[in-house]
Amino acid sequence: MYSNNPVDFEIIPLSAAHRSWVREFITTRWGAPEIVVHDERFLPETLPGCLAVIAAVPAGLITWNIIGDTCEIISLDSLQPHRGIGSALLAAAETAARSAGCKTCCLVTTNDNIQAQRFYTNRGYYVTHIDLGAVNRARILKPAIPFVNGEGVPITDEITFVKTL
Repeated sequence: MYSNNPVDFEIIPLSAAHRSWVREFITTRWGAPEIVVHDERFLPETLPGCLAVIAAVPAGLITWNIIGDTCEIISLDSLQPHRGIGSALLAAAETAARSAGCKTCCLVTTNDNIQAQRFYTNRGYYVTHIDLGAVNRARILKPAIPFVNGEGVPITDEITFVKTL
């Protein structure tokens, strides 16, 4: 268990008991139970991950997928921004990745998500690839992906970030 501030929140590993909650949460936050990234579908409810909890109530979620010596972050959500929950969840995933023998962590965000781009850059991640039109292709697998964000910015491209562990 990783705890940033035990009085505030704690980070706990996902268990089988959390799977239905993860499915509902991802469906609510991401528009469907699956996440599509680099032309591949992921079901976060089936992946390893961690929850941030405050008084036993979920306040954030991170899921990942490990292939070889790379850990790919599939989802990261904090329900209470600017409290360190996202940072603590990311640190917990990186710790799990190191324990599994991973040499890198990677993740994908979209061109419109400037807040996420800043968040990951400030935590040691760097851009390695921009896949132009990737989100347009992803809509074939997941039609629920919006065409524009809440500010009217078109969502079209995937940006890959990597951090050496």
